[in-house]
Amino acid sequence: REFRTAQELLPRNPEPHNNLGLVYETTDQLDKAAECYARAWSLAPEHPEVIGNYARILVRREEQPDLVRR
Repeated sequence: REFRTAQELLPRNPEPHNNLGLVYETTDQLDKAAECYARAWSLAPEHPEVIGNYARILVRREEQPDLVRR
């Protein structure tokens, strides 16, 4: 709940989106995790942790991550 509140209060900060993605991924809610990581990546495309998390979730969902091609 706190991460969702942080997303609302800090919509341009990638950290709450990334952290909520971790929570969703841990509970096997991969679609929701991917949405959160995608938002975090759009806000911070050079952030190593965000890139790693987003790439990992896309691989887990058997998608070809565009960000890996960069």
